Amino acid sequence: MDFNTIEEQIKLKKKERLASLKSDTSVDDTVEENLEKEYRIKSILDGSFLFYHDKKKDRALIARLELHHLMNKDIFTECLPKRWDTGKKTSKKQRKKIANRIATYYMKHFKKVVFQ
Repeated sequence: MDFNTIEEQIKLKKKERLASLKSDTSVDDTVEENLEKEYRIKSILDGSFLFYHDKKKDRALIARLELHHLMNKDIFTECLPKRWDTGKKTSKKQRKKIANRIATYYMKHFKKVVFQ
């Protein structure tokens, strides 16, 4: 098996995983479903990753979090994925908005500060 085939399989699995998360409508005490601003945040894989879904434009991304120490918010914002699952670029303004929503999400649901 060559590397191109492996890379394509990884991309396909990632696309399937994001589609599955986007279609998931389950709600529990760790899901932020903001109907007014049309977004959803869900903690996945024991909280070390976060699923963010912009429901208005039906696009999503997964962010990795370091929860054992405070993260630098500017560095975290720059490390957010540069593309949505749709392939379109995420702007710096969008990444800042997502980082702010993540900070609020963790404070609201876990009473935890994640950024310094």
